[in-house]
Amino acid sequence: MSTKGYLMDKKSFLSGSLLSMIEQGFSSVTSFLTTIIIAHSCSMQTAGQYALILSLSLIVLGLQRVIIAVPFSVHYPKYAEGSEKKRYYASTFSLEFIFLIAAGVISLFLGGKASHSANGIAFFIFFVGYLYKDFSRQLFFGVGRIWNCLIMSITQCVAQLGMLIFFRSNLSLNTVLGIIGGSCLICSSLFIASIFKMTLNLKDILKTWQENWWTAKWSIGISMSDSVKSQMSVWMLNFFQSTESVAIYNNNNTLATLPQPVFVGLSQYLLPNLSASIQTESPKSVSKKVYSACLIAAVANLLWCIGLGILGKSLIGMLYGESYYIGVAPLLICCIRGIFVSLNNIQNAVLQAYGKPQMIFYTLLFGLLFLATAGAAMIWKGGIMGVCIAMLIVYIIPTTLQAYEIWKICNENN
Repeated sequence: MSTKGYLMDKKSFLSGSLLSMIEQGFSSVTSFLTTIIIAHSCSMQTAGQYALILSLSLIVLGLQRVIIAVPFSVHYPKYAEGSEKKRYYASTFSLEFIFLIAAGVISLFLGGKASHSANGIAFFIFFVGYLYKDFSRQLFFGVGRIWNCLIMSITQCVAQLGMLIFFRSNLSLNTVLGIIGGSCLICSSLFIASIFKMTLNLKDILKTWQENWWTAKWSIGISMSDSVKSQMSVWMLNFFQSTESVAIYNNNNTLATLPQPVFVGLSQYLLPNLSASIQTESPKSVSKKVYSACLIAAVANLLWCIGLGILGKSLIGMLYGESYYIGVAPLLICCIRGIFVSLNNIQNAVLQAYGKPQMIFYTLLFGLLFLATAGAAMIWKGGIMGVCIAMLIVYIIPTTLQAYEIWKICNENN
């Protein structure tokens, strides 16, 4: 696929953005329905343990994205067609293979330590499968095969939910982890093998790593700060309150931020396209793409907030059970935070495309420091309500600062 293929008119850009959001939507719906099945089939403690294990995997996934997936999306469009592109994605696949081995070995030792109800094998299957599926998605996004990614996500969604429903009468934490990880690993492997002739390219792996490191050296701090910031609140809530509180917060937060992963898909689609567009399109054209993406995210999330304000209590009771409802205020606060999370994901893609990752890092540090100090006190004293308010503040200020930085960049280029 040539760089030219990345440079799209407004119609094709919007259609590609829509496909990306639909694909991410399936992943979001799968996660959402999984929490519902677990809530109805397992104890509240098991639901909380699953949320904690998922938070660990998201931290590792963030590291994988920044050292492998994001550099691939940035650099792949720059390579010439043919052997150069094949060499690059083969060496990228080799890096991912090594990363999965390391993550798998660590997960074997983590089993039973993060949760007394999980064993090492279940941890291994879940971690490796979850990470490999995300790598496969990023690979498809990077080469512009959005349709293939969409079909893969639909297939994995059906497989995961089908097995969870089939075994719902005997669901344990280990069964849940095995089903999710196994369906991710099998579906991703089948689709990758059917599209790419993947081979290990150890010869060029050092060169690819050095190239990735140039892109990732700022972003590693960004990724880890972002992942820890996003997941620390769950562990704080578990420490100050209980695992059951984690389950209640996680399910309310999942419903409130249900549209948000769709805009993660939009940002994943934006990064390779903006990276290519910046090189050949006018600054005005690039700015229009950025503003269009932000407008879509803001309006869609605002409509979701209004809907939850009206139907929140009924939805929580119907989906999870009355014991998971703690009032409309925490739900709406999480929902409002979702607006800023969506905008922030798009802003991160824009700043990375413009080669300004340090701005992302500085704003993330603010959020992390706030959460570790004032945020911790809010969670300690306020419990679930405290964590909702703290996480809202964590996203409002960085999103505002990044919006100003992007406005300056766009005006300077114009």
